[in-house]
Amino acid sequence: MTTEHILIATSDPSLGSLLQRALQAQGYETTLCETAAAALAQLTGRKAALLIVDLALSDDTGWGLLRQARARGLLAPHATEQGDPCLPVILLSANPLQVWHRAEQRPLAYLPRLCPLGAVLRLVARACARQRGEQVAHSSALPDTDRLASEEWLYA
Repeated sequence: MTTEHILIATSDPSLGSLLQRALQAQGYETTLCETAAAALAQLTGRKAALLIVDLALSDDTGWGLLRQARARGLLAPHATEQGDPCLPVILLSANPLQVWHRAEQRPLAYLPRLCPLGAVLRLVARACARQRGEQVAHSSALPDTDRLASEEWLYA
């Protein structure tokens, strides 16, 4: 059972609740923040293994959150070739990303907001395994997404 902390920043209560319940079912600790200000406060006070950011936040954009976090030294700019750690970021958006935004922030992944939940869970599992220093094969460290899809709580 894992104890990594995942920070979720979204102003969409349905999306936030779904991600939080699915990640908690996989054994992750989660914190759900509805604003960029709340997410920055969480990043300041508690180490996270991963940050999931919806680009549409109520008080700022996800891009603004990431810029502020980097300016405050809460996020390393990018992982280096030597493997220096940085906080992995998964971006969620209803709109396609501009190339320059991706180049500026270099997230671990971009996913459309309506992506399969299993895709998010696989990315989280791999990112957390890498943060622990584990070598991750393409098919290892994956949650049982078939079981998750049949769970009633997922659709509550």
